[in-house]
Amino acid sequence: ITSGNTWKGILINKKKDGSLYYESAVIFPIKAPSQDIINYAAVKRDVTNEKILEDQLLQSQKLEAVGQLAGGIAHDFNNILTAINGFAALSQMKVKKNSSIWHDLKSIQESGKRAADLIRQLLAFSRKQIIEPRIIEINVILSELEKMLKRLIGEDVKLRTIPGEKLGPIKADPSQIGQILINLVLNARDSIQSKAGTAREKKITIQTSERFLDQSFVQNHAGCNTGRHILISVSDTGSGISEDIIGKVFDPFFTTKEKGEGTGLGLSTVYGIVKQNKCNIFVESKKGEVRLLQFTGPVP
Repeated sequence: ITSGNTWKGILINKKKDGSLYYESAVIFPIKAPSQDIINYAAVKRDVTNEKILEDQLLQSQKLEAVGQLAGGIAHDFNNILTAINGFAALSQMKVKKNSSIWHDLKSIQESGKRAADLIRQLLAFSRKQIIEPRIIEINVILSELEKMLKRLIGEDVKLRTIPGEKLGPIKADPSQIGQILINLVLNARDSIQSKAGTAREKKITIQTSERFLDQSFVQNHAGCNTGRHILISVSDTGSGISEDIIGKVFDPFFTTKEKGEGTGLGLSTVYGIVKQNKCNIFVESKKGEVRLLQFTGPVP
């Protein structure tokens, strides 16, 4: 600018209340007849919403690319694993039961089953699972799962369900919607347990409601469409997610747990299932505050 040229770009600025925002700026020099710079002028525009949407689109494209890669690897590895598990089972039939070799072969099969489970999660993330969508009532699915969910999270964590009234149906695979709820609740439980020792109540809340997504909402949430949607929200009183990692929570193998305590595929599996069923998911959280994961399904 000091050399007399115009500058264009995106800046981060601060509002009077202290909050930050993105602005598109054009700054240019004002020159005297002698061509000396006597002042500067700027044209600025708040582009925070556009920047948020752009970041969401980039994240979606990244997950799409990773999903295609993961799906291809998982498919090929599954074929190899099928042979390994099959030959281990056949070999086990040919040796004396409870012998050292028999137990070794059993260990191979157990490891193979764990590997197969990881492959299923990768295939779910890459949206390569076969689905059977049909018209379902989300409150019915939630009611059928409630007892099992309470057993999964343990007696020390309170589960509260708040079913919305007169909800419309959605078209989705009921077993996969159930898997979404299970994964989200287990993830919430782990978040709560990681904050063990605090005075905060250990609670997970699942709430269903009907919501009209307007243009302003869609502009800030990439992949969403305007119209009536069924909203399923899962919140917990855990440790929350810091802003620097909130964009990574759906990445495969990303985890905040200690090494060996998790695969990092729980939320990425949820993301793949949600997208395969033509739904959307987003997360709202701040470190140390209640975390909220929500996914929506369009009303047919």
